[in-house]
Amino acid sequence: MKKILFFMLLIVLFSCPVFAGAPENPEYAENQVIVSIAAPAFDDYEDMAAYKQALFEQSDAFAKKYGLEVGGEPLSEIAKSTGKNIFLLISENKSTEELMELLSSDPNVIDVEPNYALHLDPDPEPIGCNAGYGSILLLLYSLALSTSKRK
Repeated sequence: MKKILFFMLLIVLFSCPVFAGAPENPEYAENQVIVSIAAPAFDDYEDMAAYKQALFEQSDAFAKKYGLEVGGEPLSEIAKSTGKNIFLLISENKSTEELMELLSSDPNVIDVEPNYALHLDPDPEPIGCNAGYGSILLLLYSLALSTSKRK
């Protein structure tokens, strides 16, 4: 019985990686950063449209302070639930590294990071297992055999 369980454990360990490594050099859009600052309280506004306008004005004022442009729409639902106004800032003459250094020193900034590129896997494996469902079926079959021999 112990040999079967050990064998099943080896199958699972070698077919399902526990840790997936992050890319060593992640791609990001140059001259762009994503910034988080404290959002105004939603309760201070009549409706979502007024709140969204307040978020836009807040992010626009922040961007103008540094001579930057805001990209995209305010994330009002996220701001409402997290208390953070998260927005994209774009520069015509500063690198991403310069933007991060400049903005991270601002006491109003909660977080600043590059605008990382995300890629979808066109042929994803089942979640957690590179070997597919075969290993899981083999494991279940082995378990069924071992329990039936005990009877």
